[in-house]
Amino acid sequence: ELTVTNTAGISTDQIVLRPQAETISGITARYRTGRNEWRVDGTSNLIAGQRVAVVLGNNLNGRVIGTTNVDATGAFSVRVTGPVPGNLRTVSIVTATGARILAAAVTVTN
Repeated sequence: ELTVTNTAGISTDQIVLRPQAETISGITARYRTGRNEWRVDGTSNLIAGQRVAVVLGNNLNGRVIGTTNVDATGAFSVRVTGPVPGNLRTVSIVTATGARILAAAVTVTN
């Protein structure tokens, strides 16, 4: 129930709020051995400025590779050097508001 009061009086109405689940999609994760460089891109339905973290491995317990903010279109991009992935060939992504993708495949090139 929503009640609005102004100089003309009081008005009350019933409203329904349906929160939209956060989504992360379009993940592309690459590591270039020759440059020791990570490039992780994706999209989301988050509002601009929300924080995204990329974590090395199948879950959120690994080393944080990098963080960035979502832009006005919902896109995000992490470009950093190191750490070397070793035998790990996945990354996990989490937003400041709790959306997550676990074990996104990483393409390793020279």
